[in-house]
Amino acid sequence: ASMRVVANVNGQKFRVPCNKDDQTFGELAVDVARRYEKHNSLGAGSVTVSQIRFNDGSLVDLEDVIGHVASDMEELFFVIGIAPPDPIMLPQNPTKAAAPLPDKDVGNRHQETAPSPASPSMRGEASNRASGSNDNSMRNPTNPLDPRSEPLDSWARDAMRVTSVDGHADGVTHINFQGDTLITGGRDRLIRIWNVESKNEPPLPDCRRVLHGHTSNLRCAEMQRGILTSGGEATGRIWNFETGKPTGTFDGHDHYISAMSLDDELRLVTASWDRTLKVWHVKEGGTGADCSATLRGHSSSVLSLQRNGDRAVSGSLSGELLVWNLLTGQNTFKTAPSEGCAINALSWERSLIFGASDTQLQIVDLNAGKKVQTLIGHDDVITCIITSLPWIITGSRDSTVKVWSSRSWTCVRTISAPGVRCLGLSHRLLAVGMDTGELQVWQHE
Repeated sequence: ASMRVVANVNGQKFRVPCNKDDQTFGELAVDVARRYEKHNSLGAGSVTVSQIRFNDGSLVDLEDVIGHVASDMEELFFVIGIAPPDPIMLPQNPTKAAAPLPDKDVGNRHQETAPSPASPSMRGEASNRASGSNDNSMRNPTNPLDPRSEPLDSWARDAMRVTSVDGHADGVTHINFQGDTLITGGRDRLIRIWNVESKNEPPLPDCRRVLHGHTSNLRCAEMQRGILTSGGEATGRIWNFETGKPTGTFDGHDHYISAMSLDDELRLVTASWDRTLKVWHVKEGGTGADCSATLRGHSSSVLSLQRNGDRAVSGSLSGELLVWNLLTGQNTFKTAPSEGCAINALSWERSLIFGASDTQLQIVDLNAGKKVQTLIGHDDVITCIITSLPWIITGSRDSTVKVWSSRSWTCVRTISAPGVRCLGLSHRLLAVGMDTGELQVWQHE
């Protein structure tokens, strides 16, 4: 028999049926939001759940339990946000909104030099790399991710060594590499800047600076002539990279910022649990950021974001996938909501790669407008994805990191990583952030 949960939203109680044994909190949250909208005659998609309070009084962010299976309990308290319905695009500064983004490969800003076709080394941080070329000679026509000349031996066969350090007092929530510099954020509300010399064996991370100022768990960070961060609040912060001092803030979202992407022209895109994306231009000196456009179209909270040149893709709590033209603000590709498949991890290279809370890794070719492949191997929610073709690297709540080949669509390596939450990639180094606060750095021998 299916279980039933009593949802308490602002004092209103109603029963929510769980139609399967493995119903997740993410699925419950979507159902609760829709029922609350209907009961209170609110517009579809106007209600989002942000937190859940359990019977023992503990309050958790939905993002932290989104893929966890809900168990029988008498009552759950759901903390919600309500936003009015809006048009798809709301320009706030037409002049800036129309300014073209650079033609250069902005998604590759962390990549130093591309390896030669025969080189087994991994490219720098390329998790949102723009394709940069229409040359199909390097592609397998049945596999748009396949750069034929790149060998598979390095990740599949090389021995690896690992270094572990205590990164944060609580879980590591974000990792960002730039060369030998590593930025991590955690639930302890701190940002740490590390030096990781790839030539050292082992590559022991050395914490050079700690940034204080966020009032809640750190959610995301970007680095480009400075550091931009956001925690469990709607305001983003800007820091001077050299001094570690705050230089400004940017504010405009109605709920906390879940993801961001910054290019080398200081054009910023943010995604939020308020169901919107915003396009900004960071001021010189990092004193703030001006919002030029707000992109609306999601029916639920936006969990993930990736950038590819003048396009961006966003994934939502209800499983929607939207692709945006950042020059016009138009939505150019959209998938229907998929119950129980919150898109909490994204990566974009020659095709779109996204992970869903149903444990599967989906690969979609946007040019063809169809799914290319589904990779099955994880036993729990996929929390993070990074790509450095021909490799696709995923982390999951099943306590593993898996390395997949984009040529054979198979898993070539599985690394034990209990509580993995986030990943970072640079040169031959793979950084893994854990729920315990531990930071691991893996290196090819």
